[in-house]
Amino acid sequence: MKFIVLLFLFVALPGYAQSTSGQSESSFKAAVENESTAPAYAMFTLIDDATGQARTGCNGTNFLKGAIQIEYKIEYDSEGSRKIKDLILSNKDHVYRFKNQKALANIAFTYSETDATAARSRISGSNIQQLREYFSSNYGTRSLEQPGPDWDAAHNALRDAMVCALIERGLSAGIGDRTDRIWIK
Repeated sequence: MKFIVLLFLFVALPGYAQSTSGQSESSFKAAVENESTAPAYAMFTLIDDATGQARTGCNGTNFLKGAIQIEYKIEYDSEGSRKIKDLILSNKDHVYRFKNQKALANIAFTYSETDATAARSRISGSNIQQLREYFSSNYGTRSLEQPGPDWDAAHNALRDAMVCALIERGLSAGIGDRTDRIWIK
C-alpha cells in the first residue's frame, strides 16, 4: 500500500517545473535500468520542496536512485531497487520533488549554467558521428582538463556539463568506471 501511495505522489501530483527535453524516453529508461559501475546519466528536474527551487540538469542515475531511496526510506535490497526504478520510470515528466535535504545532497548537480553553456559551445560545430569518434578515441575529457587550484571540482563540473550537452544533442552518455572517460551511445 505504501508503494501505491508513493507512486501516486510521484505521478499524479503536478509539479510546477517544466518537463525536461533533449533525452528520448528510451535513453532515459536505459540510463535508469543501467546497473553498471560505469554510470549512465539522465536529464531530469529536481524540486526542493523546502525552498521551491527547481533545477533541470543531468547526473548519474545511481545518484537519483539513491536520493529516492533516502527520501522514501526504501529498503536497500532487490525489491527496493525494483520499487525505486518503478517510481523513477512512472514519472514521465522526469520531475522529482524532495523534502529531505540529505536526499537532495545525494544528487547535487556539480556544474553551473556557465559550464553548461561552455560545453554546448564546445560541441556545437560537431555532428553526431564526429562526437562519437572523438569520445571513443580521445577519452573525451582530456580537453576539459584545467590544471590549477580546485582542479578536481572544476574537472568534474565540466565533465558533467559535457555529458549533459551530449544528452541534449540526443545521445545516451555517461562516465566510465574508474576511468573518468565520457562514453556515448
